Amino acid sequence: LLTITYAASAMRSGLPAIIKTFRSKRPHGELDLVEQTTREQVDALRGKETDVGFLFLPINERGLRVQPLFTAPMVVVLPTGHRLADRTSVPLRELEGEPHVIWARSGAPRIHDAYVRACHEAGFTPQIPQEIERGESFLGLVEAGLGVSIAHASNVQIQRPGVGYAKIVEPTVPLTLGLAYRRDNDS
Repeated sequence: LLTITYAASAMRSGLPAIIKTFRSKRPHGELDLVEQTTREQVDALRGKETDVGFLFLPINERGLRVQPLFTAPMVVVLPTGHRLADRTSVPLRELEGEPHVIWARSGAPRIHDAYVRACHEAGFTPQIPQEIERGESFLGLVEAGLGVSIAHASNVQIQRPGVGYAKIVEPTVPLTLGLAYRRDNDS
C-alpha cells in the first residue's frame, strides 16, 4: 500500500498523469489517496502516516527530501461584475483597497505567504476579512462578493458561474508544487 497525500491543486496540475503511470507500471499496487493541506502533509510525513506528499514548496523540514515538479503562476479571482472582471490581465496593485479572501496561514502557509508577499511587492498590505482553511470554498466566497482572491493557475480549470480569472502582471507570482518524502523511506 502506497499512501499519497496531495494538495487539491495537484489534481489539476499533473498528479493524475503520475497516478496513471504508477497504475500502468504496478497494476496490482494499492494506493490510498488523501487530500490535505501542505501543513497536514508535512505532519503526516513526519508521523509516518503517509509515504509521499504532493505539496506547495518551499518546505524546509529535516528528514524530508523534496523534488519540485510543477511551477505555475497565480491568477486573480474576481466576482462577475467586478470593475476588473472584463480584463484578461491585472497588475496586482489594482487590488489595493479591496477585501481579500485568503488561505489561513495555519493550513496553507506557502500559499498564504506567497499571497501576502506578492501584495507587499505590489505596494500594499491586503485587507483580509475572510480566511479559509482548505479547498475551493474561496470561489464561493468570491462569488458571494466577500472579496477578491489570488490562486494557483490550475484553478482556472474550475469554471464556476459568478467567478472569473485574470492573469497577474506586475509582479508575477509563481507557486511551485513538489513531491516530498521521508529520507528513510524507500517505497
